[in-house]
Amino acid sequence: MLYFDCDGVLRDLFTYTMGIEQKDWNEKVNGKDFFETIEEDRTILNKCHETQYLPIIVSMCPEVNILSSQPVQWREYTNKWIDDKIKPFCKCNIQYVSKPFEKMKHLKDGDMLVEDYPFFEDYSKIVLIDHLYNRKLEKAKNEPIIRINDKDQMRKFLVGMY
Repeated sequence: MLYFDCDGVLRDLFTYTMGIEQKDWNEKVNGKDFFETIEEDRTILNKCHETQYLPIIVSMCPEVNILSSQPVQWREYTNKWIDDKIKPFCKCNIQYVSKPFEKMKHLKDGDMLVEDYPFFEDYSKIVLIDHLYNRKLEKAKNEPIIRINDKDQMRKFLVGMY
C-alpha cells in the first residue's frame, strides 16, 4: 500500500503559516515555531494551500491513504482540509499517530510512505519529498534515500507504483 504524509507532502503548512520556506526542522519566525503559531489559531490548518504534488497525487492515485502525525487537537481541522482538498477528487483514508516514529509500525512488507520527516532511522520504506530541512540526509543504513524533487519525479514515481 502507498501512504502519504500530510504536512510537507500534501499540505504546505509551514510556508502558509510562517510566510517563508522552511530551512530547518525546528525553525522559528519571530521567536515562535509553527506549532506555537498554529496553537494560536488552529483554523490555519484548514486554510493552508496544497503542495505542488497534491493535484498530481489525486489525479493519479485511485485512493489516497494518509498516515499523519498530528496532535489530537489539530485533527478536526486537518479532516476539514482533507474533506475540501482531497475527497471531492478521490477516495481518501486517514490514519493518525501521535509521533512521527509511530508511522513505521503501520508499514507492512511492500508498503511505502511518501514523507518529508528528516529523523527516521530507516528510510527503506520511505520516499522523501525534498525540502531544505531534509537535504542533509543522503543515506540511511548505507542505502541511498529515494527523493522526489519536482512534479515530474512525482508523476514517474506514481506511474511506477500503479
